[in-house]
Amino acid sequence: MLLAGDLTQHGEVDEARVLAEACRGLSIPVIAVLGNHDWQSDRTGDLARTLGEAGMVVLERAHTILPIKGVSVGIAAVKGFVGGFDYGWANFGEPLFREAYSETTRDVEALERGLRAIAGCGLRIALLHYSPSADTLQGEPERLWLVLGAERLAGPIREHRPHLVLSMKSTRCHWPSWSSPSATGIDSPAEPRSIDMQWEWPLPNAMSSSQMFSVRRSQSSWA
Repeated sequence: MLLAGDLTQHGEVDEARVLAEACRGLSIPVIAVLGNHDWQSDRTGDLARTLGEAGMVVLERAHTILPIKGVSVGIAAVKGFVGGFDYGWANFGEPLFREAYSETTRDVEALERGLRAIAGCGLRIALLHYSPSADTLQGEPERLWLVLGAERLAGPIREHRPHLVLSMKSTRCHWPSWSSPSATGIDSPAEPRSIDMQWEWPLPNAMSSSQMFSVRRSQSSWA
């Protein structure tokens, strides 16, 4: 199970315990990244420990490789950060603006390292909270796109071409089409499926048609 952030509403440990108890003892691995809501109380370390004690794996600028039914599943995970698309955030001006740009840069670099580390896996997944593509923000007010993702995050995805890209700040799940001429190279499917609820996705040809991968999104009402 992949959880793409906003695991809590206000970043409180008591909220994390609710999710931890729901996931404790599951027979499938649970891999998560934190979202901006989880940073609200500045207790991300406590949240990660609480979730980890329940058997969940919380990744931040890291990767993991899981053997699942004979297939190596590699997951490269970053929270991501703001920056926008087209005419996005510039590395210029006041220190706070430049620091925000640098924070996104650190996520871009970490995503590149993670995708490089899982390059040999049979199934490669990029897991983010913030969106790497404006194509998946259709339906969201455009005035918010600057703080819903960053096109710069798409760079490592274009280079390493994972099989699946999942982010919470999206209205669609990315199942990349690498023949697409789009600017990002990570177009969504022609008929995108919402991931507000659980969906099962067929895995690449290396896996049998009976083997499925489950994707779950956190509560869609949280921004």
